[in-house]
Amino acid sequence: MGHADLQALFTRLVAEAARQTGEGGAPLDARREARTLLALVDGLTSHALIGHLAPDEAEELLHTPLAGLRDRLDARPPETA
Repeated sequence: MGHADLQALFTRLVAEAARQTGEGGAPLDARREARTLLALVDGLTSHALIGHLAPDEAEELLHTPLAGLRDRLDARPPETA
């Protein structure tokens, strides 16, 4: 799986999560969220590989942005049928 495929997958996952949590609240740009997460992961991976961060430190640093995305999704009211 190439980088473009991974970005497309992340975009679909974020968009699906946004649909499941509703359309209210601030609009969510799934592509931007996916690109941001991938850029962060790429950077953390590089830092872990060259020894600037231990793998567990890199993983810990990823939790805050993921929690922020989850919070933004949770703040959106669910869709009504």
